[in-house]
Amino acid sequence: MSDVQLIHYQWDFLNSESKKALLLGGIGTGKSTCGAFFVLKMVSEYPKSKGLITANTYNQLINATVASLTTTLDLLNVPYKAVLGGANKRIEILDATIYLYSLDRPDSIRGIEVGWWWSDESGFTTLEAVQVCRGRLRDSNGPLYERHTTSPNGYNWLYDEFENMDGDNITNAKALYRGVTKDNIFLPEGYYESLLEDYGGAENPLAKQELFGQFTNLGEGAIYWAFNRDVHVQPCKLDERYPVYVGQDFNVNNMEGCYVQYRDGTFYVTQENILTYHGANTDSAASKICEDLLPKYKPLVVPDSTGKAIKSSSSGRSDIEILRRYGLEVVSTNNPFIRDRQNTLNIHMKKNSVIIDPSCKTLIKELETISSRDKEGQSAHVSVALGYVTWKIAPLKKQKKSFKQQQL
Repeated sequence: MSDVQLIHYQWDFLNSESKKALLLGGIGTGKSTCGAFFVLKMVSEYPKSKGLITANTYNQLINATVASLTTTLDLLNVPYKAVLGGANKRIEILDATIYLYSLDRPDSIRGIEVGWWWSDESGFTTLEAVQVCRGRLRDSNGPLYERHTTSPNGYNWLYDEFENMDGDNITNAKALYRGVTKDNIFLPEGYYESLLEDYGGAENPLAKQELFGQFTNLGEGAIYWAFNRDVHVQPCKLDERYPVYVGQDFNVNNMEGCYVQYRDGTFYVTQENILTYHGANTDSAASKICEDLLPKYKPLVVPDSTGKAIKSSSSGRSDIEILRRYGLEVVSTNNPFIRDRQNTLNIHMKKNSVIIDPSCKTLIKELETISSRDKEGQSAHVSVALGYVTWKIAPLKKQKKSFKQQQL
């Protein structure tokens, strides 16, 4: 066979031992070619296992995905037989049989069993179709690997499953590998630079998606426009010398909040609390705060001020009264206008004075995905809680009464 050169992220993807792996890449990063090499690897290592290749539509399957595979096979002089007509579409490579299906009709996939699966351009299909294919992964002759090669397509099921699963976060279950267009040394000279100029520079959301393989919100109206994962998401821990501000949002069966410290002009968000089980209430949140923080730290709860009224509790006490009955100090506050709260958080992020621990996955998702089209009360809670804290300590507009930072 001919010598083959691979880019570092292609090599990592091909040699991944995670059950589910995603190669997320921009234009010209060799995603489909990498998928073709994955097929060859499976055929070589698991010749008795049947495989599955899918794409979103029949035209995409035949004209792009299968075309990339057969081009690679021809280049390497590997014999194959492609059956592209009729109901039983397949490609036979050496002694292995690989089924070919489009995902626009996922129910047609039921009834087969395979030992591995490659899905091309998975970011443009539905989770329902993916789940059908996952149900086919049960041929014990194969490794039961699930592989995706795709460009990003907004914040969809791929984001939910794979974001944060790269680098040191890779597990035996999931792995994310990201391909960047400029890293492909085999592209024509000036190709990347020309596209970068067309897309309006590296900070343009379209460039982030199409050239850097990043999940981004291409729609207008992103509320937290100043959030940048690369800048604002860093490991951070609590410091015993400072109080812990607990931003707390109140909802029935959904109590969400976060722990924040304000040190040297920077907000450090070290942990989020997500209590979404049936029956979760203010008692649940108060108990969790006490368990996490007392007696080592001094918690100061900065709540949704509507908690002064009886809201999420059936005990007859207000949310604020319940917090105080647990011995928690509750800061006196009044909710700002929503826009003022959001703008305050944006300004602090723009100044790079907000650091969020990677464990705060719900908060990070909210900051990345919430747009002006969403109803905040239904789509966001932890970011709201953080907004209460930043507004109370360092508001965009001056409050009538100052609130001084305490140091223990």
